[in-house]
Amino acid sequence: MLVVSDIVAVFFRLANFAMLIALCVYLFKKYIYQSLRDQIAQKCVFIRGLENKMTALERQKDELHVQIVQQQTKCKKLMQDIAVWQQAVIHEQEKAEKERQASADEQSKRVAVQTAYLEAERLRGVVLPQAIGNAQKQLHILFQESDAGRIFTKDILTQLQQSVHKQRGS
Repeated sequence: MLVVSDIVAVFFRLANFAMLIALCVYLFKKYIYQSLRDQIAQKCVFIRGLENKMTALERQKDELHVQIVQQQTKCKKLMQDIAVWQQAVIHEQEKAEKERQASADEQSKRVAVQTAYLEAERLRGVVLPQAIGNAQKQLHILFQESDAGRIFTKDILTQLQQSVHKQRGS
């Protein structure tokens, strides 16, 4: 059986234990609770800051993705423009080559015509005096005996020489 002294001892033990718990709660509230509360508040602010940074970085990532897509679109457009310009340059080069070839052909034709004309003039300069000389000799032989023949020969030779001079002048 429990004796009164045992009951009193248990009571005081419980009272001492309750006071010890009350003292621990008091010391916890006075010194540790405020410090823990401040640390928890700092951690919450830090976490909100990280969440804000994460949101800002995600927004920046999305903006960069949009910019990349825009840059790729511009790049494709530029490549298409370059292809069109390249075709235009090739076309212009082909056109210039054809014009240069046509000009070279035209110049070759002109040179051939001029060469033929100069050759004809050279031959005319060589052949006509010989022909006139031969004609003069032949006519002189044919008509040497009569005065009318000499006059006729002189007139023919004069006309031949005048026509040669006219052809060289024109």
